[in-house]
Amino acid sequence: MENIIIEEPELKGNRLSSKVSVPNSFEKYLKEKELFIEYNTEINADEDILNIPLTATILPLAWLTGVNVNVGKIDRTFKESMDSLQKEFTKTYPLIKFSTEIIADKLIENKIGKIDQEKRTGLLFSGGVDSFYSLINNLQKKPKLIILWGSDNFPYPEHSDHWEKTISIYQDFAERKKLELNVLKTNISQILDGLKITHKFHKELYNGGVRSALQHSLVLIPATAPLSIGRFNKIIIAASGSPPYNTLKPRAARPWFDEKIIWADLKVETHGCIPRKDKIFSLAEYMKEDNITLRVCLSSKLVDGLLNDCSCPKCYLQIAHLIIAGADPNECGFKVEESTFARMKAFLMSKKSLRLNQKWYDIQKIARNGVDFEVPGSREFFKWLQDFDLRSGEINWFYTDLYMSLPYVLAKNLDRVYYRMGINIHEEPYIREQIQTN
Repeated sequence: MENIIIEEPELKGNRLSSKVSVPNSFEKYLKEKELFIEYNTEINADEDILNIPLTATILPLAWLTGVNVNVGKIDRTFKESMDSLQKEFTKTYPLIKFSTEIIADKLIENKIGKIDQEKRTGLLFSGGVDSFYSLINNLQKKPKLIILWGSDNFPYPEHSDHWEKTISIYQDFAERKKLELNVLKTNISQILDGLKITHKFHKELYNGGVRSALQHSLVLIPATAPLSIGRFNKIIIAASGSPPYNTLKPRAARPWFDEKIIWADLKVETHGCIPRKDKIFSLAEYMKEDNITLRVCLSSKLVDGLLNDCSCPKCYLQIAHLIIAGADPNECGFKVEESTFARMKAFLMSKKSLRLNQKWYDIQKIARNGVDFEVPGSREFFKWLQDFDLRSGEINWFYTDLYMSLPYVLAKNLDRVYYRMGINIHEEPYIREQIQTN
């Protein structure tokens, strides 16, 4: 079987372009063959570092199919870290062979180089609860904030209204805190066709999406490699889960995976491995002294000029969490009215196999002990939630099994039917918009 080939990268100004060639039988698993990342500052990285983002992006496909990856020059530490990460993944996904080798013409020893000792940390920042918690708890390190426009399946230059608003809000925050904001514009989430790969390899991935199962940090951390040279030798990535981790639901976003993704003499730190509710209570305390704008919604639409549409599962969860923590959602990026809680109630009662998670059970538990803070409509909602059977909204695996049993073309048509019925069999929320537009 032919190998996957990473072609020689090209750096024009601050724009990295990198192409991949795959065996003909793998063409269907790619949306695009050329990765680009536009950095908003000068890049001083050599070929071995420039090859890191695309190599990391394509590895999940190589792992699942068992092919090798050929690349010209690559950083030695990064190559070894990917070998180590591959071994770690074998413990989580035993149905995948993980026999891939990264075959390089030349391995290069690197160091990050001269850096500002007061600003030697980079922090991946989205504006969500996890990244904001990590930011406010690391402000003393004066981290360089790194936002990826394109990491959540809305590639640059699409959805510019949403992203320009996002960047403007967090640029203002960064300036208030005397922090540097780096914006990376990229199509990194458009290289692999996640829906096709997930459908083909669902058994190996235990019905998890390839993004959440294997790829999560591999499209985030390595994208910063060219930016890191001469700037920072540590990257903080916010933990997206908390111990005890659910071993029955594997995830790529785990500290023991994230912290293996390294290059040169750079290290990665996963920050905030605590329950989400604790993070929100901490943010609520912080908001008493300073203003923040949360961005939790993965909708690309600006509603009333806000980054959150206040009508999706992630927004509902966040609104409820903020109120029980004693914070007014209207003061941190949401528009919450009495009608919002009617929609939240209808959402929870819909019983359309929406993926309710442990966080709603945590909210219900707190609500049963009483919620002191309220906004119009919230008191009645939390009183109702105390006795509601949340299990009625958990996933009905019949819909997922039917989808996975069909050929992909038919499964894709069935998914459109599911969309109209309000049924979500996917883990990644942004897939709903993807299905609607395809």
